[in-house]
Amino acid sequence: MGSTTSFAIPGPKSLPGGSGRTTLSVISATRTWQRSWHASSPRTAVLPLCLGNAVQWYDFALYGAFATIIGPVFFPVEDPSTVLLAAFAVYGTALIIRPVGAVLFGRMADLRGRRAVFVPIIVLMAGATAAVGFLPGYAVIGVLAPITLLLLRAIQGLAAGGELGVAGVLIFERAPSQQRGQFSSWHTATLALGLGVGMAVAAALLVAQRTHPLDVGWWRLAFILALPLGLVARFVRRRVSETSQFLAVQQSGHLIKHPIPTLWANDRLAMLRGFALIAAGSLAFNTFFVFMPNHLAATRKLDLVATLSITAATLAVAAAAALALGRLSDAVGRRPVRGRDGVVAVPLRDHRGGSHHATVGARAVQDDHLERRTWRLDWSATVLRRSDI
Repeated sequence: MGSTTSFAIPGPKSLPGGSGRTTLSVISATRTWQRSWHASSPRTAVLPLCLGNAVQWYDFALYGAFATIIGPVFFPVEDPSTVLLAAFAVYGTALIIRPVGAVLFGRMADLRGRRAVFVPIIVLMAGATAAVGFLPGYAVIGVLAPITLLLLRAIQGLAAGGELGVAGVLIFERAPSQQRGQFSSWHTATLALGLGVGMAVAAALLVAQRTHPLDVGWWRLAFILALPLGLVARFVRRRVSETSQFLAVQQSGHLIKHPIPTLWANDRLAMLRGFALIAAGSLAFNTFFVFMPNHLAATRKLDLVATLSITAATLAVAAAAALALGRLSDAVGRRPVRGRDGVVAVPLRDHRGGSHHATVGARAVQDDHLERRTWRLDWSATVLRRSDI
């Protein structure tokens, strides 16, 4: 028969019925409990996820908010319109890279677990954002300034793509079946709030230094602030435990080896609809909430502080609307909410509502896609049955 070895160290207090020694297994169990919130309710786990989500999109919003300010810093100053276009070309790099991050981190989350991926994602985003705050300008390091800025934005795009997919699936897997719209809406709402806070912080820093913001470099503080915010978000996220659905599939050994070909073969239509609606939502969202404020300030000579403040306020409205519509979708279904929102969005397309139509439509398709994906991952382990969705 094999023998079992027990390691022990002296403890300051005796355990009830014990010998005054604290075993390493007890210490390990205690530390595991301290490091992981095995949530008694889904809300307990969703809160830190949404907090990290807001921090992520605060980081992502800063570049768009300061595009007209930092453009002349990192690009040769010739024509203001050319500088603005160059600044937004770099901004667009992150949007192009986002699908790569979604596939890369999504695959890692399927192999290693959701928790193992979404914790380092926040550090990646915060580190890249803070690095922009410390990056010397074109006048100091020449062409290395825009090249390095481009690389940092690409890193932000990778992190943003991973955040959307991994955090969204993690929240969806924890949500009760009858409240999936409500719980998923918090992901969308905190995305809007993070972007809004980024715009508001940018406006506040510009107010703090109205005379020479470019020379003083107050805008850099917003980027540097991303580092401590990211560390706080990482600390909170480390307390979230893995989802029971993933643990069950992992233990059963029935992970799909080639998920993208499988998804294309079985859910091609839903996949294409999701791509189309999310792409439309992203285009409209970035046009109205990111490009438009800078365009009005650069070409129409409107006050950038005013345009950023208005954008932050409308993003707060968008967050509240996301929560309300998420709860409504649980009551009446996803499709009715998406259709009715489209009727409202059409006459508002010249203002700011057009993006919300696409966003809600994308959320509805994304909900359906996540449901299919969760079911297809777990069917062999009989964790979720199609009738439960």
